Amino acid sequence: MAAQKKTIGKLFSYGYGLGEFGFTFFNFLVAYYLMYYLTDVLCLPMLTAAAIYSAVQWVEVATMLASGIVIDKAQFKSGKYRPWIIMGSIVCTVSTIVFFMDFRLSKTLSAIVFTVAYFCCYCGYNAMWVAYRTLLKPLCKSAKDSVVITTSASQMSSVAGLIFSAVGARLLYGFSDIRVGYTVSAAAYGCLMVICMLIVAHLVKPYDHAVPDQQTQKVTVRELLRGINRNTVVFFLAVTFREAVQTIFPTLLVYYFTYTMGHPEWMSIYITAITVTTLVGYSFADKLAVRFGKRTMFLVSSLVSCAALALINLTRNLTQFLALIVVYMFCSIFSGAMIPAFMNDIAVFNEANYGLRGHAFNAAIGGGAIRLSQVVGGALASFGLLSIGYSGSGVMAESIAPKVTGLMTWGSVAVLLVSTCIFYFYRLDDATLEAAYQKTVQEAGDA
Repeated sequence: MAAQKKTIGKLFSYGYGLGEFGFTFFNFLVAYYLMYYLTDVLCLPMLTAAAIYSAVQWVEVATMLASGIVIDKAQFKSGKYRPWIIMGSIVCTVSTIVFFMDFRLSKTLSAIVFTVAYFCCYCGYNAMWVAYRTLLKPLCKSAKDSVVITTSASQMSSVAGLIFSAVGARLLYGFSDIRVGYTVSAAAYGCLMVICMLIVAHLVKPYDHAVPDQQTQKVTVRELLRGINRNTVVFFLAVTFREAVQTIFPTLLVYYFTYTMGHPEWMSIYITAITVTTLVGYSFADKLAVRFGKRTMFLVSSLVSCAALALINLTRNLTQFLALIVVYMFCSIFSGAMIPAFMNDIAVFNEANYGLRGHAFNAAIGGGAIRLSQVVGGALASFGLLSIGYSGSGVMAESIAPKVTGLMTWGSVAVLLVSTCIFYFYRLDDATLEAAYQKTVQEAGDA
């Protein structure tokens, strides 16, 4: 039993984290520059851009959940999860290049091409993401393992963010036509994602075993749906609202720096600051999560985040702004970065107490919450811009620009408070989780 409880080493955790390193570049490009691409590069009307930005993400939620069902029920000879992370990353890369390529069509045709390619992109991304996150189940032998692996992977994500802050804007704006910059960026980041997933697939091969069909009892849809219980629902709703801020804030930040502050180049400084913060913060955030519990840290950090965001309205320069952002981003570690650990905890608890095996579907529920959060955040950000009078013409009037600050900060605070209130009802404590982990490890050993 002692050997079974041995914690996964840091070096292996960082190797697994290469997957997150790879897809972080894609996430940063989409999070910070997608809306700008629609409104100021393709020059779609703001209402059209807002509708597309919101509508396509509903499809993302459906494809995320569908990915969980398919992965739980499918079986490959080469492994349960590894084929999906490879195939998904390739589909995501090709589709991203297409939807970030301006074919100089009419606005209607441009919108159609973008929507179709975006849908294909997230079919691939969601399959990759669910399989990658579900790999935590065979890798982790204790609740601590899930925290260690998650924070190590998040550190790799921070390193990727640091690199993106240095090269992202330069690559994007490094051509005479920004359209070329978008296409080249999509190709470069996509190829990197595929390479990283190939490395991860090699590293986890000893843990990802395909069970012969004759020894496998098929997972039914009914069994998957039984995994939707109180803890799952609370987690889903809380994460949906908590992560919506991660769409609202960065989306509006581009407009804030460009029009309110008049310094679009500050985006690179901002990205550098937040990635350094999280990179350093992860080195002891896992200790705080283990010491006080992920639930407690989620609640406390959410309230501190609200205070930091509200105080941005009183800032007068970049230094004050960055100081508050450092506080906000450190607090974000205990919500966003810990989501995979929470998802794995719920999956282990459901297996230990109810015999449920839908691990990929459980990860998909968490992923679905993140996708839905982008719907909520994107809708609030885009229609919020409409509410203050921005038409998406590419130039924001001086009378409108100051309103972006309040929209960005108070909108984020309101959504954070909703998330905090919901998560108060999450009830999985450390003792319950540790017993569940030990039960599943013992049953796996007996098998």
